Amino acid sequence: MNDIDEKRDAVITKEPIQNYRGKSSITVSINGKDRALPQSYTISALLSELNIDPLKVAVEINKKIALREEFNNISLNHGDRIEIVSFVGGG
Repeated sequence: MNDIDEKRDAVITKEPIQNYRGKSSITVSINGKDRALPQSYTISALLSELNIDPLKVAVEINKKIALREEFNNISLNHGDRIEIVSFVGGG
């Protein structure tokens, strides 16, 4: 497991947010674990909250790869299934 995976898993396994700053929340699945997020959350906002560098991961939503240049424009919806995969180097 690398640094990104450890950070991601530490945040993802937190208890779900039932009410995010007085706003309604949605529930999504991130790498197989349910998590509550505020409505109108984007991929960029999610990665920022998880302290994940968007240049070092690929994101899949409902089995479709999200283009990195669209991370700011793609809003997450209740029930979305999100997979965040980090790149691993080596030889």
